[in-house]
Amino acid sequence: MGPQKADPKLIQKAQDVILEHRPEFSMGHAHLWAEAICDAMNGTEFLHHKGKEDRGRLKAILTAVDALEKKLAATSQWVQEELDTQLIQQALPRSDFDDRGQISSLEIVNLALGELRAAALRTEETMKSAKSHDGLNWRAVAVIDETQRMWTEHGKTVPPNALGRDAHYAEFLAALFEALSIGAEVTSAFKAWRRTASDGRTPLAPPRS
Repeated sequence: MGPQKADPKLIQKAQDVILEHRPEFSMGHAHLWAEAICDAMNGTEFLHHKGKEDRGRLKAILTAVDALEKKLAATSQWVQEELDTQLIQQALPRSDFDDRGQISSLEIVNLALGELRAAALRTEETMKSAKSHDGLNWRAVAVIDETQRMWTEHGKTVPPNALGRDAHYAEFLAALFEALSIGAEVTSAFKAWRRTASDGRTPLAPPRS
């Protein structure tokens, strides 16, 4: 499921800030960047997992899969045949094959449960090297990441390692945070972005040196 579509009013506010601080941009170009910034702000759920909360839910999924497999196996032959008939009527055909030949729709469900278990176990393992929420203001981090690309257009210098080296960029971020109702202090948010983008555990682009 993708991120929610950005609010047109927020896009307009972001566009106004961009044009104020980068007057060399055309209105259309500023609008495209405003959309990209707002989309990034709305897509932060894809940058991190929820740590203990998600691990608990994965364990619950594994428990539910095990329980469902046992319940299906414990039903009578009549119930299994009827389940298979109902699955076929719900457009799940007997279309898969294994070493024994054609397999039933109910067996397809059991195979899918096995695949779900394997996927959940792999996801548990992947979480160990992925980024958790960590209490960061991810909306601020995502907006800074997107503006890093925007800021270098039309010959502007590469964004700095520290905000103190480019007051104009800092002023732009402060105005953008205010327009988008991002409750974060710019300097702290910039440091959080650099730290997060540098550790390689998110899709964020590594900071330029």
